[in-house]
Amino acid sequence: METAWSTASRVCGLCALSVGVATVTWLGISSARKRGSAAKRKRRREEAGAKSKGSFCALVGNTPLVKLEEVSKDLGIELFGKAEFLNPGGSVKDRVAVKIIEVAEEQGKLKKGGTIFEGTSGSTGISLALAGNCKGYKTVIFVPNDQAKEKIQTLEAIGAEVRLCDTVGIVDEEHFVNAARREAQRLDPRGEGIALFSNQFENLANCLAHIEGTGEEIWEQTGGDVDFFVSGAGTGGTIAGVALCLKKKKMKSSERVATVRGGWFKRVFGGWKKKESAEGQKKKVNDDVGVILSDPQGSALAGRVRTGTLFNPWDKEGHRKRISVDTIVEGIGLNRLTANFQLGLPLIDHAFSVSDREAVAISRYLVLKEGLFLGSSAAVNVAAVVKGVKTGVIPPGSRVVTILCDSGVRHLSKLYSVPFLQSRKDAIWPVQPVSSSSSSSSGAQPRASVSVGLETQRESQSQTAVKPVSNEKVAAVAHNRKADKEASDVDSLQHLLETPLFDLVEGTDRC
Repeated sequence: METAWSTASRVCGLCALSVGVATVTWLGISSARKRGSAAKRKRRREEAGAKSKGSFCALVGNTPLVKLEEVSKDLGIELFGKAEFLNPGGSVKDRVAVKIIEVAEEQGKLKKGGTIFEGTSGSTGISLALAGNCKGYKTVIFVPNDQAKEKIQTLEAIGAEVRLCDTVGIVDEEHFVNAARREAQRLDPRGEGIALFSNQFENLANCLAHIEGTGEEIWEQTGGDVDFFVSGAGTGGTIAGVALCLKKKKMKSSERVATVRGGWFKRVFGGWKKKESAEGQKKKVNDDVGVILSDPQGSALAGRVRTGTLFNPWDKEGHRKRISVDTIVEGIGLNRLTANFQLGLPLIDHAFSVSDREAVAISRYLVLKEGLFLGSSAAVNVAAVVKGVKTGVIPPGSRVVTILCDSGVRHLSKLYSVPFLQSRKDAIWPVQPVSSSSSSSSGAQPRASVSVGLETQRESQSQTAVKPVSNEKVAAVAHNRKADKEASDVDSLQHLLETPLFDLVEGTDRC
């Protein structure tokens, strides 16, 4: 009996001990979990704080890739637009501004309380000003005096100091880029980080922003299934950076030996090579990404790609303009080679020049058919896609990506201003299909012009007869002019809606 009781006691003691050990262990694990969870929560808060520090910089990039349904259907391809106008500063230049500042900070070229100087057509200046505000820097922006007034008003509204410059060639000391460089050097002659000339044209941080950002995002968003990339070039950073990224990734994903056009490619890509498979020996449609440059009228970059010579038809004798790049398109087009553009030049496969008339027509098409209110450079990009399909450079069924650089809000006084378009000598408005554009310029007058001419004739006759004109008649004439103008604009847009997309651009690589 005693043995049984002692055995039972020992069992109960062991059970109690086990329960105690288990309880202590559970409490220890629970406490450790709580400490671990608290540490994780603290780490997450710190990471979230780091990401959200400086709201502008945190919002730059990761823009959506949007399929342009109507354009795709009309062209028989899949066209996707990288919606860069959704960046916090409203343009693709936000990426460049942030990267230039980050690199300058890392290299000690820009220190706390410093001032950023830049010469720009507007968009880069807006992005630099916002990024500078976010990081505590002042910005001084030099802008050509022929740019859309909306950009200058925006720069002033966000706190940038704006200095307007005459529109002259880059060799002139008063060119807006040279003026910005000179002022930065005057303020900080020793390069102590007091002033930074951001130098978007020659600064390779520009290209790097698109290698690491735009190009990577396009690759991820398309799953690597992209056949062509179409972009304009102002500084050249976008087309160079995205081309470098996409071509490198496409080459790595396809099992073939990379055939390239020079030793510089080895320096950029580290001499990468891969064994060629039997299947890889067969040329596929999508084993490379075709890169197409879209270029506005007056720019020489398309000629450089096509012929190897930096020349445009507007430079020939008898056609030379006061302003070398004489176009309503802002932000792209150039008559010199920048460091950024030269880096991507060997990777550009085709180039299309786009006239102002074509850019205006496509901008209205995108508004009316896609509901996308975009700037002039985006219109030039889409026009180049249409030309690529029309000339057979882009085969049917291809997947094409282009850049939707900024919103039309910055182009109200030029691209979307009918009076401004009508004031130009090249008969941009009303928009005419390519088949009838020649007839319209040879003598046909828009409805509003005819009406104005008749009313002017009536007024001159009445003045000759020295007959008094009542206020009611003056008001009636003004009302009729306004009504005729509005009807003409509506008729032009309605005509545009009924015009096939292919008829809005020339079937050639030249404008």
